[in-house]
Formats: sequence, C-alpha cells, structure tokens
Amino acid sequence: MSEDHREAGNTDRYFVRIRRRLEDSPALAAVVLFLVTALAAGAAGAAVTAGRGPVSGLYAGEQSASISGDTAEILAGRLLLREWEQRPVLPVQLEITVGEMTGTAGEGTADTVEYALSLTEKKREALDLLRASSEVPEGDALWKAFSDSVILGDSRVAGFSVYHFLPEKRVLAEISSTVKDVDNYLDTLGKMAPRRIYLSYGINDIAIFPSLSAEEYADLVITEAGHLREKCPDAVICINSILPAQQAALDRGPIWERIPSYSEAIRKRCEKEGYCYIDNTALAEQHKDLYGEDGVHMVSEFYPFWAQNMLSSAQVYEARRLLEEGAEDE
Repeated sequence: MSEDHREAGNTDRYFVRIRRRLEDSPALAAVVLFLVTALAAGAAGAAVTAGRGPVSGLYAGEQSASISGDTAEILAGRLLLREWEQRPVLPVQLEITVGEMTGTAGEGTADTVEYALSLTEKKREALDLLRASSEVPEGDALWKAFSDSVILGDSRVAGFSVYHFLPEKRVLAEISSTVKDVDNYLDTLGKMAPRRIYLSYGINDIAIFPSLSAEEYADLVITEAGHLREKCPDAVICINSILPAQQAALDRGPIWERIPSYSEAIRKRCEKEGYCYIDNTALAEQHKDLYGEDGVHMVSEFYPFWAQNMLSSAQVYEARRLLEEGAEDE
C-alpha cells in the first residue's frame, strides 16, 4: 500500500470520530466552520501564490486551484476520502478565492478540528460570537437580535422606536435627555433584566454642561454605567461614542466641536473600567449624507447601520471577555 493510501485510511478513521462529534453538537460544528475557514484561507492563499502545479477536484471535485507541490502530495491521499461518502467528511467545503482564481483547500483541517474539540465551553462561545460579528444580520434578523436588549439615550436614540425599528419598551429615550437621566430607568431595567444595555448620550450633555471637561464627562458616564451594573449585574453595558455633529450644527453651536475629544475620553475610561465601547466615528463619516438638515439628527436609513455597529461591537467585546475568562480557568 502506498504512503498516500495509508494516509487516506488513517485520515478516514480520524474523521469518522470527528464527524460523530460534530453531528452530536451543531454548535461545535459552527465553531469548526469558523475556525477551518479562517485558518485554511491563509494556507490556501500561500499555496496558490506558490503555484507549482494544479490539483483539480479537491474533496468534492467541484473546484480547482493551483496548489504547491508539497501540499498536493499531502492532499492526494485525502482525495480518497471522497469515495467514503461522495462529499466532504466535514460538514463544510472551503472555497478560497485568490485574485481571479477560486479553489477548494483543506490544508491544516485535521489540526484545526482537533483544536476545536479541545476548546472549553467559554472559548467555543467566544468563537461563535466572533463568527456572528463578521456576519452582521440585516432586516428583521437584525432587529430580532435586539429583542433582549435596551437602548438608553436622547432624541437621536428615540429614532429607533419613532421609525418603528424597535418597540418603545426597548428604547428608553427622551428629547433633551442627558446621561444623568439613566437613574430614572433603573427600576424599569431591573424588572426587564436585559442581556445588553446600550447607552448613547452626549449631544445634549455638552451643551447643557459646558463647564465639564472631556475627562469629567467621561467620569460621569462611567458613574452612571456603574449604577446600571449594580442594578443589572448580568447585563453587558455598552457605551456608544458620541455621534459627531455635522457642519450645519457646528455653524450654530461650535461647542459641539468638542465631541471627538469627549468620545476619546469615554473610550479610555471604558477600557480602564471594563465596559464595552462602541466607536461610531467611522460610521458617522461614512453615512454623513444620512444626517438631517439640522446636522444633529439622522434620517431613518441611518439606524440599521448604527444598530449593526452596536451589535457587532458588543459581540466582539463579549468574545474577548470570554476568551480572557477561559484563559484564567485553564
């Protein structure tokens, strides 16, 4: 028996065990999909660049790519796995695109799956969150992701319910509100027990409390976030950067030119105190055409983009925290 055939036989037995584990756990299969896709992409990219001869029909035989000679030797035996079940033994087929070339690759797959099987529950959950953060939903699926969350804020936040994206009970916002109004909602939030609480204030605060420096305002934000943490200890507290005002607003109120420095102060305090910080700077710049004529408020089309940024930021934050906790447990 050739080396390639022996390798294929060993790999066959190995993947029978792996496949059973994956069938028993759909969540684990999702994690494996994320890991295999991420790690194999790099390996395939390097192989295609080397381009020392084509190997067609990897795994399912539906795609082709130029793979390095060394990789071709390793994969040749594994092609026999296709005879076992006429489809990839893993519940995924990796399609890697490099330039104008698309191919299927599996280099490193066995090691990746072995790693996934050894993950703690926290790390699996973290990787699942990271995968979700890169696949931000749209439409109804996006708003469903906020069904266990609450957004607190001013008239800008009120748009989430005014434009009928979220129910009013999930949007606790008033015109002219400041971050000091958070205390008014503590009892309500305690009864709701949301998974995530998003805060978005600042545009009124800077105008109403002009004597507060950026650092002093950040202290105030963190103090109010602390009240939320005490009332809802299981909730993830996410603090938005202050959405900048556009030129039409700055012409009327130059004090809003302070917004970037205030947001930076909030970011630093969030990192120090362990809160999720949501940076909306690039978002506002990219969609500044979706501001209203007053240069402060946004039209309805802005809100899905904002919600996506909040959701993905929260998921990445939660994933990082789970990975840190998992490392401490080991």
